[in-house]
Parts: sequence; structure tokens; C-alpha cells
Amino acid sequence: YYYLLRGNKMKKRILITFGLIFVFLFFCVSCNFNETYNKAEEHSDMIITCLKEKDVTTLKEMFCPYINNNHNLEDEIEKAFEFFDGEIVSDGDKHFLEEAGGATENGKTIISRIQPEIRHIKTDSEKEYEIVFNEYLINDDNPDYIGITRITITNEDGVKYMIGEIIPA
Repeated sequence: YYYLLRGNKMKKRILITFGLIFVFLFFCVSCNFNETYNKAEEHSDMIITCLKEKDVTTLKEMFCPYINNNHNLEDEIEKAFEFFDGEIVSDGDKHFLEEAGGATENGKTIISRIQPEIRHIKTDSEKEYEIVFNEYLINDDNPDYIGITRITITNEDGVKYMIGEIIPA
């Protein structure tokens, strides 16, 4: 490294410039990831709260317009409450590693989709559940898809209950 820089100011400038560009890009990507992670965390907490409090209205509002217009969400959500054996006593562990999908066009994000998981949700009847949900944070092609599209609840026996539907990118 020292030999590359010795006596050549142009090489120093180029390396410093590329180094600064790398640092800038790293921070830009980190900020976007943190924003996405925070949204996933917030919505995971809201889903658990709605299920605990049996809050149909707030949970319904989290779904995208397409699902709201094409599903009987009140009925699907009420059945989800019944799917749980007992009351939720442990919120479980939230898992969110990266975006589930996305697309960019000319450097602008036009689709951003997440799929967080909440594992080890426990009820007072000692049953355990897992929740996975899909959500579009950005969808320039189909704005009616922005919001949650599907929530899948799985019990410890592997039986699943789904609210909404999977909408492909």
C-alpha cells in the first residue's frame, strides 16, 4: 500500500476519492436498511398488540387497499382471533434480516417488500405460534398494494391460518 502511494499524488487522490465514495454508499445503504428494519419492527409490534387486544379496526387499516377491497377482512381477522388457543402472554421473537424483494429504476426504489417473522408467541394455554407477514413499503407500479398483503399464523402443529393473500411483485 505504501509503495502505491509513494511519490504519486494522483494515486493518493484517486484512492481517497474511492474511499470516500465507498463510505458514503455504505452509510446510504445502512440508513435505508435501518428505516426498513424500523418499519418491520413497528408493524410486528402493532400486529401483536392488535391480536392481544382483539382490535379488528387497527389491524384492518394496516392492510393495503387492494386486500381491503377484495377480502372480507373483518371476518378473516375475527377468525384469526379464534385460531389462537388462549390469550397471548409472550410477544415472541421478531426476525427481520433483509427485504423480501425490491426493484430500482434509474437509482430510485420503485418496489420495496418485507417479510418479517414473529416466532415463539406463547398463550396462557401454553400453546406456541409463529406469524409471518408480507408488506409492500413502496410499489410505484401498483400503489393499491402498499401495506400488508398477508398475515400467516402457524400453530405448533403446523396448522396455518391466513389473512389476506400473497401478491407477487
